[in-house]
Amino acid sequence: MYGIPRSHEEAPAAVAHSAAAEGTVARIERLAVHDGPGIRTVVFLKGCPLRCSWCSSPETQRSEPELLLDRSRCLLCGACLTACPAGAIGRTENGEIQTDRSLCDGCGQCALTCPSGARRVVGQTVTAAQVLSEIEKDEVFYYRSGGGVTISGGEPLEQPAFTLDIAAACAARGIHTAMETSACAPWDRLDPLLDFLDLVFVDVKHMDEAAHRKATGTGNRIILENVRKLAKDRRKREVILRVPVIPGINDTEKNMEATADFARDLAAVKRLELLPYHRYGIHRYEQTGRSCGTEAVMVPTEAKLQRLASIVRTRGIPVQIGG
Repeated sequence: MYGIPRSHEEAPAAVAHSAAAEGTVARIERLAVHDGPGIRTVVFLKGCPLRCSWCSSPETQRSEPELLLDRSRCLLCGACLTACPAGAIGRTENGEIQTDRSLCDGCGQCALTCPSGARRVVGQTVTAAQVLSEIEKDEVFYYRSGGGVTISGGEPLEQPAFTLDIAAACAARGIHTAMETSACAPWDRLDPLLDFLDLVFVDVKHMDEAAHRKATGTGNRIILENVRKLAKDRRKREVILRVPVIPGINDTEKNMEATADFARDLAAVKRLELLPYHRYGIHRYEQTGRSCGTEAVMVPTEAKLQRLASIVRTRGIPVQIGG
């Protein structure tokens, strides 16, 4: 049952793990309810091998700390000009503050001096033990709700040792542990984690290799192969496939039929979740100094989502709209 601590006999390797690895965390979200059962703490890591045009968290794509700039809050006071040791910030002829991101190393000195909070750095290097100390503050909610911890990103498999230490430390405490992943990584990064994970969410963004590469910057062969291996693995962790539904990119009936046929052959898959595209993250592209590839894309209609769900359902696969 979710939330019931494992015994030490069930997870001896987890008990022995050091939780000493360092990694870069984008943020830790408390009291989350959409990324696994019960009330959860979600640890968002930095770094991702994909460049999905619809990504709602572009600030997690790069592995290093990154400056976010909210121009609507800038007072033009100039405090950041002298604070930047790299000389990346200047003032234009019309008095605006301009940041040269090719010079910015994400040190955060400008954010420390900004009186309005217009500048902030996403990404902090910490140890797994420090992450666990934050997780422990919420343990009472896990046991009462059947919740736990979800490691997300970015892509957790971009920081395999750090992710392994977090998962092992949670397993040692009997905390239900899930991971959200694109599975776009060598199998030897995912394999050791299965000793400590209770649930794995895998994004399946497109079944066509060429279309997947066009939309994300990389192919899908390693992803699909890893899902097959995951479904056959002797440790039998629960697997949930997630499909982000992006109008004009992967929302065709043909693609959903192919996705459902793929999932039908994998007995370990508990269900398929359709995650409708949303526009909540568009403003973050401007804050990172990058352009959004799906700014003109609208959210899918309820009728469209229901039609895609029915395709999955007719193949005998449990399906859910939303996470």
